[in-house]
Amino acid sequence: MAGVGLWMELGVGQKVEMVASAEGCDVIAGSSTQVENAAEKARRMAIARLGPLKHKQGTNGADLYKQAMGLYAGLSEDEKDMLKHWRDRPDPKAAEALHLKIQPIMELLRRARKADYVDWGMGPMSFDDMSDRSGQYRAVQALAALASWEATCRFGSDPSGALADLAAMEAMGRSEADSAVGLMVEDGIHFLGMNVMAYSASSITNADDPNLAYVLDPAAVARAFQTGLRGEATMVQAGLGAYADLATRKQTTIQKWVTSGTVTPQEVVSQMQWLSQTEQALAYTLKEPDGQFQQWWNRKLAEAASMPLASSALSAMGDIRTLAVASMAESAMLEAGLALEQGDQQGFLAIGDPASGKPFAYKETADGFQLSSVLQRKGRPVSLSFSLAGK
Repeated sequence: MAGVGLWMELGVGQKVEMVASAEGCDVIAGSSTQVENAAEKARRMAIARLGPLKHKQGTNGADLYKQAMGLYAGLSEDEKDMLKHWRDRPDPKAAEALHLKIQPIMELLRRARKADYVDWGMGPMSFDDMSDRSGQYRAVQALAALASWEATCRFGSDPSGALADLAAMEAMGRSEADSAVGLMVEDGIHFLGMNVMAYSASSITNADDPNLAYVLDPAAVARAFQTGLRGEATMVQAGLGAYADLATRKQTTIQKWVTSGTVTPQEVVSQMQWLSQTEQALAYTLKEPDGQFQQWWNRKLAEAASMPLASSALSAMGDIRTLAVASMAESAMLEAGLALEQGDQQGFLAIGDPASGKPFAYKETADGFQLSSVLQRKGRPVSLSFSLAGK
């Protein structure tokens, strides 16, 4: 998502891009610059306004995730590579050995799902800690790959347990949705889970499994989107004092635009203020009818046309909203595909494509069938392939 890359550079010179596929997801981070003094000051001020931190009661899921990351780091490179390819069928002895070895990690992920809260101890999200967050995102994605591999192995003999593992993976992804980049991480993990379940759909025979309902819950997507966009808006607002300072420093996009006369330092701040307010409003649009949203969105795009900094970031926020809508479509598509797997044609027809209200497009494949939405994700129709090979 190039728009997000440019937008991140506006903060501290770090580019972060999300790459997601049916095989998994990854955050690619470029080299980071030294933290800007003004941004650090703005962050301290934002934290100070929150008042003293309150001690939370109960289990912190982040502590369990950190323990799981530590155990994962102790795996061999060959083992980590095997976990990245959940569709492959490795040597049975090697697979069983790895299955046993990762059980302590999986148990931590299962416990973390039931934790009272998740607090990574970093305070409010800010531009200047993106370097630390990118490492956290990579570790979370590695654990998601591990969970998807484990679930695929379990579906044949213990589908309920496999769904529980995917629910634990989904919970971990949702815990990351506190910013735009965090939302992309969450979306990639959700997309991975949908593909794992579609591959093994023939093993999912209990439509009332609570773990299945947890993973497919469309309200959870809306909540994550709201949390992420509100966090993003808060981060931009807290960093307003840093933007004018960035405009005077070399080798930043803002400085280049100020030098060329594209914007003034004052306009930099006002455009970011506008962006923060728009992100706050965007957070609550996910359930709006498409026509209503498009009218509002077109007005915002027209307003941003004369604001180059805000325009680039706004485009990226629109892409992230599209990913959230796609996540909701994928959940409905998975439910529709499960109905077909069980021979419930009427059930399939009753589950409409959220983007059109009509049934999902159906196409037979060499080893099963594919369902597609009219909605597009990164220029391609949102789709899931249901494979008989997953039996």
